[in-house]
Parts: sequence; structure tokens; C-alpha cells
Amino acid sequence: MLHVDTGVLDGTKSDGACYIEGVGGISKQTAQRLLCDAKVLEMDMYRGDVLDVGRARRSPTTAIRRALRARDNHCVWPGCGRSTFNQAHHVDHWVRDRGETKLERMAMLCFAHHRMVHEGRVKMLSDGNGGWSFIAPDGSVITRPSPPRASFTVTQQAEASGVVIDATTAFPDWGGERGNLRDAASHFLGQRDLDLRRAQKQEQQREQELEQGESEGRDPPDTG
Repeated sequence: MLHVDTGVLDGTKSDGACYIEGVGGISKQTAQRLLCDAKVLEMDMYRGDVLDVGRARRSPTTAIRRALRARDNHCVWPGCGRSTFNQAHHVDHWVRDRGETKLERMAMLCFAHHRMVHEGRVKMLSDGNGGWSFIAPDGSVITRPSPPRASFTVTQQAEASGVVIDATTAFPDWGGERGNLRDAASHFLGQRDLDLRRAQKQEQQREQELEQGESEGRDPPDTG
């Protein structure tokens, strides 16, 4: 699934999200190409009323799950970068705290850290900046740094290293000519390995011919 801010597409925002879920960041030009024939779902991350079903149901709706993946991108436990097979966690417990099912009070956790929050009695508190603080049972704050979010795209990282990535970066030099299997094999295996394999195969064939001739009572072939 492709996540991209509209501001990135129209050029009004340079630091927004532009990435493929589970893969990583991509360029704006690549995103524009993929969107040419893709199913597009526009999502407003700031309209809590749309992504809020309150006490009507415990399990999050498809829209809430999709927005949760887009916002968190990975397990929000400090230092955990797991981006697949995560679970939607109610920060306010559904039964004990009469928690509500809404985006602003839910977070993505992997199975291990979801279990740690519940069975390990770790508390989650809003840090006031759209993130979460994790409080251990002894009252200490778990402060291991989280990995960078996918909004820091591959393009931005490359530019910081002096590498330019644009719409032509992935263009191959190959012009569509028919491939040569021998050349490809020579490139990967090396001509010496090919010659050795060929010699071994010829020797095996000669040995098989000798054995077959002896079994049939024929004279061995003249090898010169």
C-alpha cells in the first residue's frame, strides 16, 4: 500500500510521507506514476469525528486501522521498528477504563510489546506531541529511541549523502535485446569455472562410453 501526503504530490510540502508500506520511501515522481492506475483512498488524518466510533464497538473499523497504519507506520514501542503483523491497542482499556475506539486513543503495537503493556503492567501516556511515553511498573520511563519514521524518504537520505535520485534513476541501460545465457553465466560463474565444468562433463561422458563398451565387448574408442 502506498502512503503519500497530498502536499508532496502538488509540491507544497517537501517533508511529508511518501512511502510504500513494508518497503520504504520512494520519490514523488514514482508515487505519481503508481497513482496513475491505482485505487486511491483520500484520508484526512485530523478529522477525529470520522475516525471515532466511541463506545459503539470495541474492535476498530477498517478506516481506523488504515489510518492507524498510516500514522504510526510501525510498533510505537521505543526502539521497535516492526511494521507487519501489528495489533491495534486501546490506550484506555475498553472494560477497565471505559476506553473509546478512536484513532487519537489507539496505537499500533507488535504482539510482544502489546503483551508487555498488558501483562507487564506498562502504562502508555500521551507525550503531548502526537507520541507516547511508556512507564514501567517501577515508575521509570522507557526511553530507548524509536527508529526514524518513513516520512524520512530514501530520496532525502540519498540527497544528504550527495546522491541524486530522480524519475530516471531506475531506467536501465538495457535496450531490450535478447539475452545471451552463456554471457550471463560467464559473468556470474567466470569462464574458468565454466571450462572446468565442461572438462569434467566430457571426462564423465568418456568414462561412461568406456564402461558401456566393456559391457558390450567393444574396443575402447581411439582418443588419439
